[in-house]
Amino acid sequence: MLQITRADVQRCGGTLAALSEVSAAYLSSLLASDTTWRPSDSPERLITHRSPHLDDYVAEFLFRAALPPESRLREFVEFSVHARDDTAARTLWPDAAVFGIGSTVECGRYAQYLFDEHQAGGGRTVGSCARLVADRCFRRLPASLTRILGEVDAIDSRGGAHAMHLNNLLKTCHLVQYSFGRNSKGRSQSGGLTATWKRAIVNGMLAAVVYCLENGIDLTVAQPVQKLMKEFLDKYEQACPYAGWDKFSDVYERLRSNSGSVVKILETKVEIDGIEHPQLLVAPFLTQAATIAWGKEIAYFLMVPLWEAEILGNLHFRRAEALLERSFLDHDKPKTIYTSECSMGGRVISRLRFVGKQQVRGKSQPAPRPSPIWILGCRHNNFLLQPNKAMRRFLSQHNFDVGLIWSENTAESTKVVFKGDGFPHALWLRLIAALQAREPGLWYHPVETAPFIINGNASHRYVPLSALNPANLARLCVSL
Repeated sequence: MLQITRADVQRCGGTLAALSEVSAAYLSSLLASDTTWRPSDSPERLITHRSPHLDDYVAEFLFRAALPPESRLREFVEFSVHARDDTAARTLWPDAAVFGIGSTVECGRYAQYLFDEHQAGGGRTVGSCARLVADRCFRRLPASLTRILGEVDAIDSRGGAHAMHLNNLLKTCHLVQYSFGRNSKGRSQSGGLTATWKRAIVNGMLAAVVYCLENGIDLTVAQPVQKLMKEFLDKYEQACPYAGWDKFSDVYERLRSNSGSVVKILETKVEIDGIEHPQLLVAPFLTQAATIAWGKEIAYFLMVPLWEAEILGNLHFRRAEALLERSFLDHDKPKTIYTSECSMGGRVISRLRFVGKQQVRGKSQPAPRPSPIWILGCRHNNFLLQPNKAMRRFLSQHNFDVGLIWSENTAESTKVVFKGDGFPHALWLRLIAALQAREPGLWYHPVETAPFIINGNASHRYVPLSALNPANLARLCVSL
């Protein structure tokens, strides 16, 4: 087993830092003989963009595994760029290794070591940031890490992750305001997880999966996984702070179902080097791996924030879905619903109709009739998590995916437009071109196949806010 000692906690300055350090030390022990490059000057800090993706965590993790032990305990920072030549980057980056951000902005040249696969104008140089680090630092990876990196690469570049995959759980985890109980005055406390806390969770999970693969342990055997998940979820249900919320029982049963049905989880594959494999970085298999590698107490500690994020994400999904139902009581003339956390509404373009898609017995096929374009719109703050997920399902269930989703996050000052699967791809590309011509430099489309276009994000805060709203988006569609 992997173990954290009191000496580790004292040396690292806390349990979370110790968990990350012991995990990195384990990886380093596997990679020592194949480490071909180490930085000549060890960086003083390790920097990712704000709300890192899974591949950025893996990149930073592998980089630390290449460092000598005395250089691994460094400050970890999540960073947002507020200008293309950011003054904070001038101060923090010259003695830092930077991951997943910097290659498309002027301030990237300040970084002591830069690993960023993104290219200006869209696209990427390799499958993921993690691949950049692996290729730079190591002659080869052991089979266990090759398997993990292959899964991370494939999902980061092509998508297709299971709903309970670590890649997807992290996206919600970054946004959640967690319940931290009550203070000495009896007031409830909440807040986001710190950068160090989130990194410790990811490092601990990844190290556990690698440990199991190195020891020939099959994590996908149904019976022990399902038994462990039932034990852990029974325990957490008694302590979950959201048990009194509306729809909690339905959401918790959904979590049980998604976590316990190993056979269904194994149906979601990931293609690595042309061969399909089961996805290993999925919550039930992570729970099993962490229990084997770290013991039940640490495994439970690692999983609770991920379960809580999933529970809150689904509670908010139900909330957004209910608002959409109210908005579209009349499918021809939707109205806007206003709450303290969002406004939810839409537009219908009746003159433009297309044959969308429907799911029949798990397979996609053409819809029975043409549908008008629906534009679903939501302007929200961070008190409503990821409303686009509910909007996507609503569009699929009620209009055969013929439409667009417009979302503005007022807390982050960002906008995004998603394409429904039934919206014609040729029209989508013309729409993107029109948006980019209308507001040069404001809209980013990563690759031609991406079903979304974004106006700024949490990491790149220098992009001006677009003037696009559902009404002028509808007019733009008609004009193309």
